[in-house]
Amino acid sequence: MSNFCVALIAAMLFFGPVLGGIQPIGNLQIMGIDDGSASLDSGLMNEMVLISINGQKVTDTESVDRALSAVSPGDTVDVRASYQRTSQDYIVHISPSAENVNYAGILITSVVAGAPAETAGIKPGMIISKVNGEYINGMQGFFDVMSIKSPGDTVVFTAKESNDTSGATSDIEIVLGATPGNETRPYMGIYYSAGPLYIGLLGISVGEFNAEGYLSFLKSLPSLMVSFNPSDLRGSFATMLSAWFFILMMPFLSLMGEGFGGFSGVMMAFFEPAGWAEPFGIGIFWAANLLFWVAWLNFYVGLFNCLPALPLDGGHLFRTYFLKAAEKFNMERKKAVRLSVRVSGYLTAFIFLSFVIMFVWPHLSSFFFGLFG
Repeated sequence: MSNFCVALIAAMLFFGPVLGGIQPIGNLQIMGIDDGSASLDSGLMNEMVLISINGQKVTDTESVDRALSAVSPGDTVDVRASYQRTSQDYIVHISPSAENVNYAGILITSVVAGAPAETAGIKPGMIISKVNGEYINGMQGFFDVMSIKSPGDTVVFTAKESNDTSGATSDIEIVLGATPGNETRPYMGIYYSAGPLYIGLLGISVGEFNAEGYLSFLKSLPSLMVSFNPSDLRGSFATMLSAWFFILMMPFLSLMGEGFGGFSGVMMAFFEPAGWAEPFGIGIFWAANLLFWVAWLNFYVGLFNCLPALPLDGGHLFRTYFLKAAEKFNMERKKAVRLSVRVSGYLTAFIFLSFVIMFVWPHLSSFFFGLFG
């Protein structure tokens, strides 16, 4: 019980005043700056978080387009950015030869061996910015363009290496194949994710992380866990179940790029202390991480202690209640004790073997299936 009490107190502090003392800085972080660009000369650096351009807050592609709509090559731009939670204005003198275009291509994460993409020379780590000479806008833009293609069509991709800051690109010609099992759909053999947003006038690439939405979601989890609506039983049950599942699995989901495993160095760049937490500086993130892990670990330790296995608390409770039940059936005391020891022992062995199988079976399953053909 003490574990659950500690978990509850830590969770209340984490989701209450601690998260309330943290606010987002921005959503766009600089991931690359072109060699010789005006942004590099102005002092902008990788890992900085963009806050505004010419006084207009920038959070996504659309807001960047609006902020630069009246800017032309050769103009001067005031860029406000944050580095390690210190904000500063940077004056960027845009080159007259800069390209006034913003786009978010796609990042190639892997290529299927022997597929048309590999044959054409596409490699993991490349960023595709154009298809047949036209800029694409993210994953949806790429999908829209490719959905109207057919097997046998020739497509020209404009690509560059993701770590190349020279701005050099190359055109790669690929003949689309047919999707296995569906001869009418084109096939390239690539896996991809959203690429960084490239801001042509500034010569920088930025990655997007919805810091404001993410923080709001974390703060809303406790209310979602108890969001019961009698008029929508099915919807409220699904919401509560999802919220509980997310909280219980947060650290595991963070390993797959989702969830929450604490404010890491990368994530901390998007947030800063606010209000009562401002005097504590970076210490508010340490406090948040400590409270999160204290709550999460104590909750699971409490659940583990509830298992009816010795020497856990659940095992002792099981034996106690088993003896009381035996007394009601007029069972001899010695016989009841022996039986309770035997049953709790079986349960302990069963739970222990379950944990062993859970961790070992994934490594042995293929071997056993192979024995039986």
